Amino acid sequence: MGRVKIRSFNVDKHLCGVLQIEENSFDYPWTNDEFKTYKYSRSTSSFVAEYDDRVVGYLFYEARAHHYQISNLAVVKDKRRSRVASELILRPMSKLAAGRRDIVKTHIREDNLAAQLFFKACGFIMSNIIRQCFDHIDESAYEMVFRHGWPIDIKSNLS
Repeated sequence: MGRVKIRSFNVDKHLCGVLQIEENSFDYPWTNDEFKTYKYSRSTSSFVAEYDDRVVGYLFYEARAHHYQISNLAVVKDKRRSRVASELILRPMSKLAAGRRDIVKTHIREDNLAAQLFFKACGFIMSNIIRQCFDHIDESAYEMVFRHGWPIDIKSNLS
């Protein structure tokens, strides 16, 4: 058995695996073109988690003026609750510093309790309810926020 490796997302190598996870994880999955557009957009970062040369998770986030915004995070069903998502979100969280960008944010559908609990366990708090947050559905989202310097040790909390 191998170990999970975090790598930069490569459209040619990883897109097929990412699309499979996306389609099995969300009611309104991103399309092939949306992933490609996002990958090549300015100020975005994207990573995949690989296990035995298989894509088992991914993370897409943007660097905004004062924070990082997680746009998409998913893990294949048979690897959930095995620290894959925790390893992925350490990417933007480890970049936080007092100063320019000291916050990581994400928007979670109000009916996605599993994601809410995951982010809460990682030290995020619910900071706002955003009405009509999503293009495809009429559902509110919880804005969840993690701030640099909060009394939490990221790595030990994710262990």
